[in-house]
Amino acid sequence: MRSLLDLLAFLELSGQDAVHPDAAANMLEAVGTRLDSLSAGDRVELLACAKRMADETRDPERARFFRGFGRAQGWEH
Repeated sequence: MRSLLDLLAFLELSGQDAVHPDAAANMLEAVGTRLDSLSAGDRVELLACAKRMADETRDPERARFFRGFGRAQGWEH
């Protein structure tokens, strides 16, 4: 789960010199669609992992990404 969240953060936060913006957006959308099929228990586990990663990182931008992950997925309000 950590690797998946790290990859999503990389795609979301990297500049266009690292990843083409359209390619990043397409991949984020495709993964988001797949994540929507997770069971409720798996979603809880993924969100808990994202919250732990937010607490562990020293990068404020990554922390914001991880903290907002559930909201961005439409799983939290």
